[in-house]
Amino acid sequence: MSMRFSVENGISQPHPRIGPGRFSAPNPHTLSLGHSDQLQPSGPVGRPRTPLGRWSTEDAGAEDAETQDSTLRTPKRSPSMPSSRLSTRDLALVALFAALLAALGLPGTFYLFGTAVPITAQTLGVMLAGSILGARRGFLAVATFVVLVLAGLPLLAGGRGGLGVLAGVSAGYFVAFPLGAWVTGWLTEKAMPRYSTLYGFIANVIGGIVVVYAIGIPVQAWRTGTTGVVAAVVAGLVFLPGDLLKAVVATAVAKGVHAGYPTLARDTVRHDGHLPRRDTTGGRPT
Repeated sequence: MSMRFSVENGISQPHPRIGPGRFSAPNPHTLSLGHSDQLQPSGPVGRPRTPLGRWSTEDAGAEDAETQDSTLRTPKRSPSMPSSRLSTRDLALVALFAALLAALGLPGTFYLFGTAVPITAQTLGVMLAGSILGARRGFLAVATFVVLVLAGLPLLAGGRGGLGVLAGVSAGYFVAFPLGAWVTGWLTEKAMPRYSTLYGFIANVIGGIVVVYAIGIPVQAWRTGTTGVVAAVVAGLVFLPGDLLKAVVATAVAKGVHAGYPTLARDTVRHDGHLPRRDTTGGRPT
């Protein structure tokens, strides 16, 4: 019988010939440099080996899948996290309420009892922006209006505009408009998705009256040379009744808007960090 030779452990061993005149190739797994240093197939470092010196196919597949997943994985924003970008719809609402503020100045100004600060309807727009759009968009809408006025557009009641309005007696009330809208919207979001009439009225009073007065009265006293107490009394007697009426109107309008089209309930993240969910029984946001 024909014989072939293979090298194993450094010793030639005879084996039967496979075919006439042909010898089988030596087995790479049996070729060694010595009695104890057996060559192993090359492969990734750290991967577990089988008793035969081969790597497990399950571990290789798991590692490849993990590598591919980590490569293709992209960070996703949680649905409960508010987006930092404004959508086209948000920008349209901001522009709409900025135009509403300008339109509320068309009736003009009214001076009662010889006061230097005029009575206008534009504080109603501040309350509406906060109670309907929420804190962020309401602030942006009113801030846009303020920037346009300071840029020179005659959008304030009475056709006033430009940097000169900052030198007037009513400059404090004007500068406080964006902050008042933000506070009104922030308080309104606390009660959403159900808009409460009483809570909405309180939010309009705090944001549209208390916050605006807190900045406007000291500036008025400073510009007129009177004490803060006198300015506060004048503001209370002249402006407070009309502003309370504006708060009632803003609450009623916001109540109707949220009942027919829940803007805050759908587009604004709630204060507890979760998006509003719909009740499966009544179909109302919960």
